[in-house]
Amino acid sequence: MIQPLTKRTIAEDIIDQLMNMIRSGELKPNTRLPSERELANQFGVSRTSIREAMKALAFTGIVAIRPGDGTYVNAVPSAAADDSLYSSMLLHHKSNFHQTAEARRVLEVQISKLATQRATEEAIDELGKSIERMERFLAQEDFDAYTKEDLNFHCILAKACQNDVLYCALDAIWRTATDVVLTAASVPGRNFDSFEQHKLMLTAMKNGDVHLMETTMEAHMDYAYENLVLYFNSLKKESK
Repeated sequence: MIQPLTKRTIAEDIIDQLMNMIRSGELKPNTRLPSERELANQFGVSRTSIREAMKALAFTGIVAIRPGDGTYVNAVPSAAADDSLYSSMLLHHKSNFHQTAEARRVLEVQISKLATQRATEEAIDELGKSIERMERFLAQEDFDAYTKEDLNFHCILAKACQNDVLYCALDAIWRTATDVVLTAASVPGRNFDSFEQHKLMLTAMKNGDVHLMETTMEAHMDYAYENLVLYFNSLKKESK
């Protein structure tokens, strides 16, 4: 049975207990795990820690997250029972996130510069409408909707660069990049500065200012990476 943790732990401790239950047969393949809220109550930790543990387990194929249905235990290969594997799951997950953030920075800085040089009235109009939606979502404190529109803004920029190879390169990492953005956006109070950066990007597009776009996108990518670091730091152990 799941035992309450004696400390407010990071995801490794949750992974450790769940893997022990899988190895012992208490959790069998195709078993549907309790909801995020239920697991948080049973472990005595935050839902954020549960969510991160599930992502790490899903990343290595131990569980399958089925949107709208739940999280299920997969048929776990014998290698997954090895301590060295499951103890490093979160490390691999974090590494994948950080590498994706680095790749996104390289791509988006160049994409935004080209988009500014090749800006069309249609692209500028689309970005302007995206900014309006983001501003409305912030006013409503609908941060989930804001984050989705944030991603849409970057998709508009990618199309506006008019380079199919760069667009496909970004598209190749977009699924993980989206997960990175949604994770980083969960850090409280960081959306407002991000919004100001998006507004400055629109100004750069309107004025054809490539230098302003480059420096703003670089700052924006660095800010997003900082959010990611803050998120993972929030999972560190601390006393109750």
